[in-house]
Amino acid sequence: MREAPKKIFVHIGTPKTGTTALQTFFANHTDLLAKNNIVYPIAGRRRNQHFYLAIPQVNNKKLVEQVWQSLYDELNTTQWDTAVISSERFSRESPSEIFKALECFNAEIHIVLFLRERKALLSSHYRTLIKSGSRVCCSADAFIPFCLDRSDVFDYDALITRWCHLFGSNNVLEHLEKPHMTLDERYRITKKDCGLVIAVPGQLGFQSDEDHKKFYGVAELRSLDDRWELVKLFSTPFFFTSQRLSLLVKQYCLVAIYKKR
Repeated sequence: MREAPKKIFVHIGTPKTGTTALQTFFANHTDLLAKNNIVYPIAGRRRNQHFYLAIPQVNNKKLVEQVWQSLYDELNTTQWDTAVISSERFSRESPSEIFKALECFNAEIHIVLFLRERKALLSSHYRTLIKSGSRVCCSADAFIPFCLDRSDVFDYDALITRWCHLFGSNNVLEHLEKPHMTLDERYRITKKDCGLVIAVPGQLGFQSDEDHKKFYGVAELRSLDDRWELVKLFSTPFFFTSQRLSLLVKQYCLVAIYKKR
């Protein structure tokens, strides 16, 4: 019987789309992931993201070679079917280096990126600058068009095209604004009996960001999509669901693990 190919998911950002929460979840649940033959490598991490794997060689060739060698060594000595690599810095760099670096693995490579509506993204960034005490010389109404006009960071079409050119359009998975479209795309590329993890904020976390559009609680996650069987539902950082904590603790999140039917 032919062995199913291994898969490597490279999460490339973009910034301000929940990347930190996702990376923290993976880093804090490596044992749970390992039971399902999923590895979130230690090699190349700074804090919880694979920052050093995203550094271009022109910046520090020796460091980059050492970091990638440590990743090769780790994956060659670990039992895994799926590996996840995550850093929002990837979205700012050329995909050619990571394409070459991953060629040595006999694995399917999938690129995952989350895109946020541009004005909502810049509005969030502006609020972060204000909260951090940074000096901002204009109003939000002026800040947003200024950034859109003078930066190619928000050219999503060009970003997607760059990664599709090397990895193929079927292997670049965009997180879309409509939940059912995202689930359709995830269902398409997932093998039968493989899993899906969804993490959503509690009520206080949801209310703290005006860009959140739809709240998902226990009931919504239980009836999300008939194609996915709910295997486990828990919260983080407490591991038990609590309506009271959802209202009181901003960091409270619900985590649902599904299996493809």
